[in-house]
Amino acid sequence: MKIETLMWLLPVFFMIHELEEIIILKPWLRRNRETLEYRFPVFKKLLAHLDRLTVPAFALVVAEEFVILSVITIIAVEFELFNLFAGLLGAFFLHMLMHTVQAVMVKRSGPAVPVITVVCLYCLYALIYLYRSGLLVFRDTMIWFLAASVFVVVNLSLAHYAAAFYDRKMHSDGI
Repeated sequence: MKIETLMWLLPVFFMIHELEEIIILKPWLRRNRETLEYRFPVFKKLLAHLDRLTVPAFALVVAEEFVILSVITIIAVEFELFNLFAGLLGAFFLHMLMHTVQAVMVKRSGPAVPVITVVCLYCLYALIYLYRSGLLVFRDTMIWFLAASVFVVVNLSLAHYAAAFYDRKMHSDGI
């Protein structure tokens, strides 16, 4: 497989994961809300936010993330920034692992669990491929991984804030 193809699979796998969440998250939360609040009271505010968030608003968050991920992937492919790509891939892999931990903690299959195995295998394969090809410098990859992880957390928070604003605006205007 060409390295470019391997890199372009990241936005594809991202969207497969996110489309699954768009479809499954709201019904899953409805079915498991009481259990989640009882077992994890610290997440009550987050659960309330997710309850209020409409599917179109959540899809808006996903679309914004997809555009950013695609632009970064274009830059990484075109300029052969393999460490940047590996750092971004590592942050995505960490996100997948967090979903796995959530499912284990809740003791129930979560919204993204059915796809996680395939996505994690892709992430591991791509990272190993880049490493074995001699395209990665560990220190540089770790710097990009940390930067990507911080960026993802900040961006996700801002995107959810914007999505909540979108919902309020749409409902207040009667649209």
